[in-house]
Amino acid sequence: MLFDSHTHLNNENINKTTHNLTQREIEYLALVALGLSNNKIAEKLFVTTSTVKKTLENIFRKYFYEL
Repeated sequence: MLFDSHTHLNNENINKTTHNLTQREIEYLALVALGLSNNKIAEKLFVTTSTVKKTLENIFRKYFYEL
């Protein structure tokens, strides 16, 4: 997992509210929640900014589809 021991994430609670997101997608959302830009997320996750944009689009599509 991307987060160190100082990040307080309870996987059991996360799984109850993530609408079947993958662990990687949860990492993306956590970085968004921390206020990181797409460029910073791309740097942290070693992907391109277009990958970040596409992944976030897919996450939002999943979420709104399941509402």
